[in-house]
Amino acid sequence: MLCRNSGFLFYVEKGFRDRSLRTDVLLLPPRVNIQAAVRRQILEGVQAVIKLQRGSYYSGKIPLLVFDRTTGVDNVRYDGAFAKS
Repeated sequence: MLCRNSGFLFYVEKGFRDRSLRTDVLLLPPRVNIQAAVRRQILEGVQAVIKLQRGSYYSGKIPLLVFDRTTGVDNVRYDGAFAKS
């Protein structure tokens, strides 16, 4: 998860852990390129990324980016943008 609001972060993280999903939190400084961080997570085998921002808190929606590895580990597909659901 990529986030800057710790209270909301713990609330969202708890929701995933309550459903027995493993989570790790990555707090990024404002100057870090998010696309580069996502690419790094793909290389490390992460299956999905959530980017939490202040707007996520106010809207109650969590943007999720899921990586499709069905075509192989070296050929990961994703749309490159966070889905808004």
